[in-house]
Amino acid sequence: MRIFSAYGPGLRANPVYDMLFTLLGPEHQSRMLQSESQATSDLIHVGDVVQSILSIVKSGEEGTFNVASGKSITMAELASQLCSLLGLPLPQFAETIPYSQPRNEFADITKLSALGVAPQVALNDGLRGFAAWWSGLKAA
Repeated sequence: MRIFSAYGPGLRANPVYDMLFTLLGPEHQSRMLQSESQATSDLIHVGDVVQSILSIVKSGEEGTFNVASGKSITMAELASQLCSLLGLPLPQFAETIPYSQPRNEFADITKLSALGVAPQVALNDGLRGFAAWWSGLKAA
């Protein structure tokens, strides 16, 4: 299984976590996002990852499965959704890509879809839950 940019409560080191850290992180943190605004990511909620894994194992199918949403979102669109959700102004983008970050990420989920698996967590709902988890983590 190739798991693409999974995000959700408890997960770090993904575009959503990195963006939230920049937007809501330590006081005096730069609000400059270290990404290109038009770079894309194929985000999948951790709940959908778990369901995908269970379905693949249950099916007994062999081979390589891309576990992803099958949709790309630009970092500008992601920032817009997060800022709208959090009531924050849009940040600036550095317009550079860190070495470890892909520029354009899109997964073909045809094989996963053939098992009847489709992501169930809508991005906005997943972002809302992740932001709530983040807020609880930082308040603790």
